[in-house]
Amino acid sequence: MSDIPLPNARDQIIADLNQKMDQFFASGKTAEQISSVVSGEKQGLGAPSYSKQLRRARDKDAVRLEELVEAGMTLLEAAKEMGMEAKWAHLIAKESIIRFAEPS
Repeated sequence: MSDIPLPNARDQIIADLNQKMDQFFASGKTAEQISSVVSGEKQGLGAPSYSKQLRRARDKDAVRLEELVEAGMTLLEAAKEMGMEAKWAHLIAKESIIRFAEPS
């Protein structure tokens, strides 16, 4: 083993980057601001577009569920009528505050 210390990799990377930046600006080039639309960066927080798309679809189904409630159907009957699982009908009803008739 030698007593020569190993160079710090982080310091080497920073020195190399600084050298390349100096060469870039010395050649007369300038830095420019790239808008977030071009760079692909997403701004802000929120649900992804797919989640919003699913919510819009559930909102459309909520209208039909509301009609079936007015017809006096239960949750299971309405789910069968719409061709969906009861858990999805329950989710839509819960989101849209729809009250179903109790099963008899």
